[in-house]
Order: sequence, then structure tokens, then C-alpha cells
Amino acid sequence: MISFKKNMGTVDRTIRLLVGVILLTIGPATNLIELTPISEILLGVIGGFAVVSALFSYCLFYDLTGANTMSKSSSQE
Repeated sequence: MISFKKNMGTVDRTIRLLVGVILLTIGPATNLIELTPISEILLGVIGGFAVVSALFSYCLFYDLTGANTMSKSSSQE
């Protein structure tokens, strides 16, 4: 079974969640920017990745680089 060790702090998760939701809603929900189908797909993939990583508190890139944005008190739980 795959286990994900949390490596994202609260601030990082909040920012990713907000940015992810904004990216997911730019294309279909608003007409602020005229987007091509390819750019809509890219925004959807990037936004989806940001939202999913925020929900699981896990970032694969952080894992590969050894980065961790959790506070020391949170990581001991």
C-alpha cells in the first residue's frame, strides 16, 4: 500500500488550495481571459494537482527534493 507522509504546512496548503480553485474556475466559469482549448486543459491539470496536493498535505516534488513546509511541532504528531 502506498503511504504518503505529510510534507506541507497549513500556509502552503491554503495557498495551493486557493490558487488551484482559481485556476480551475478561470476558464469555464469566467470570461475574463479568452483561452484556447489547450490552455484550458493545462490550467485544469495544474489547478487539479494543486487542489489534490493541498487536500492530502503531500507534494511529490517536495518528497523528491526533501523539502518540508510543516512546522516542527506539526510534524511530530
